[in-house]
Amino acid sequence: MVGGPNVRLQKSSTWKELNAVRNILLSMINVLKDKRIKWFSDNQNVVTIVEKRFLWGPHEIDWFANDDNHKLTVFYSRYWTVNSMGIDAFTINWQGANGWFVPPVCLVSKVISYMRQCFAHGTLVLPLWKSASFWPMLCPTGEGFIKEVKGCIDLPTNKKFYTSGKGNKSVFGNIDLPFRVLALRLDFEPFNN
Repeated sequence: MVGGPNVRLQKSSTWKELNAVRNILLSMINVLKDKRIKWFSDNQNVVTIVEKRFLWGPHEIDWFANDDNHKLTVFYSRYWTVNSMGIDAFTINWQGANGWFVPPVCLVSKVISYMRQCFAHGTLVLPLWKSASFWPMLCPTGEGFIKEVKGCIDLPTNKKFYTSGKGNKSVFGNIDLPFRVLALRLDFEPFNN
């Protein structure tokens, strides 16, 4: 779902049409892979959202990746790898770059805090776990996101949409997820809030 800072999970006509577009594209993923598509909609909200380069892109830096799972050519890794731009994303100021943040779940709280400290903006991918220690940082009252959350979308839960980790205990990419995954657009830049 896409929306503003105090969005609840209501289903607007825009959400319904975006979801329909998403479902059609997902159902044809094998046919459309590596192809350009042209689509039409009379809902200008949907057009605006899709034209924003698939929500909030283009992203510049993948802050938590490695040689096996990076989504961008510029990425930071926990440990040195041949192609990484550097190690330990927390040693770099994130301000000014449109970041792609898919950290290990145990680092989500630290990522949110560091984004705030650096006045950073970007897309944070995380599980919707309301009992997690990071959840009150995003939704302190349980009734809506903090003002720095500019948008939210549900991501697919099917295992084919995720890269499995090297460990055999990784849930991502190995099973269809039994929980929801969100992409949040966060903007901690002071003049944008």
